[in-house]
This record gives sequence, C-alpha cells and structure tokens, in this order.
Amino acid sequence: MSAATPAAKISGHAAGKGTSGDRASEPKPKKNLGALWRTRSASDWIIDGIIALIIAAIVLAILYPMWFIIVASFSDPNLVSTGKVTVLPKGINFKGYLKILEDTRIWIGYRNTLLYSLLGTAVNLIVTLPAAFALSRKEFFTMFFGGGLIPSYLLMKQLGLLNSIWVFIIPGAFSVFNMIIARSFFEASIPEELHDAAQVDGLSYFGYFNKIV
Repeated sequence: MSAATPAAKISGHAAGKGTSGDRASEPKPKKNLGALWRTRSASDWIIDGIIALIIAAIVLAILYPMWFIIVASFSDPNLVSTGKVTVLPKGINFKGYLKILEDTRIWIGYRNTLLYSLLGTAVNLIVTLPAAFALSRKEFFTMFFGGGLIPSYLLMKQLGLLNSIWVFIIPGAFSVFNMIIARSFFEASIPEELHDAAQVDGLSYFGYFNKIV
C-alpha cells in the first residue's frame, strides 16, 4: 500500500474545502407553505379556530360601541332610546350636531386647548432645556424636588393663580421626564471638544447654549 504524497494530501484537502464551501454557498431550499399547511393536524386547526374566534370577539366588543355612538349621533333620538337602532342609522338628522355647534362653550374649549398646548409647550421648552443643559455638564449640580398635590395647590392659591390660565401653564412648565431625555441627548450627541473650542473662542455657558446647543 503506497503512501500519499504531501502534494496529493494538500490538493485533496483543498478539494474538500471547495466542496464544503460550494455546499455552504448553495441557496437553501424555500419551505413550501402548502406542504406545511397539509402537515397540520386537526388539533392545530381547532386551536387556531378558537384563537381566531376570541380575537374576533374582542375586536367586535371594542369596535361596536364606537360604531353605535357614531350611528346614534345622527339617528332619531326616539328610535335610539327605544332600542330600534342597532347597526344602521334610522331617522337620520343632524340636530344634535347643530345644537352642539350653537353652544359657544365648545368653541371656548377648542380655543383653550390650542392656547394651552402652544403656550404650554413653549414655556416647557424654555424652562426644561436650560435645566437639561445644566445637568449635562459635569461641573454643575442640580436637584429638583416636588412638593406633591396639596402643597402645589396651596402654592398656586397663595400666588393668586387659581381660575386663571397660568394655573395650567406654570405647574407643567418643568417636566423631569423631558429633562432627562434632553440631558441624555446633550450628553450623547454634543462632543466635549466642541465646548472646549467654544471656551477658547470666549463663549460663556449662556452663549454656548444659545448659539451651539
């Protein structure tokens, strides 16, 4: 029995590598979905059917009350109160909507909503961003304490802010959650070298915050 030469061993090893590499590079056969469906047992179909029924019942229980409110809003109130309106509207009229639009309080509510949203957001940004910048600096130390509901109410009463627009704006002027998000953004996205360069150029902390941050 003759021994194999080193060259033959090397060539055989390379051939083996090439064969395994070709096999690895071959695309894997796609699974046949039809075969998978055919291999499902009867218990699988029963479980899937039960799950589908439960999901359909949950969706129906959520959507039907909303649909009934919409349908009842422009149906005849007498038919709604007697239970004759179930799925489709009956005695269509828009008197309810006209009555609502005639009430000036709804327009005052929309006006207050827009005012509180826009003004509250602006005040929150003005207060929260500087606090987040201060906490993002290692040389500063800041602490925030909240007194709670009753002390906050007594403070608003002593300041004379009850029954005014500012009672909605000032308590929400500072948000700890928003401050933490902004502080994390400052720490992660603004390099320390940028602050060093700003100090070399003569910028103060306020100038760095206003012009760069």
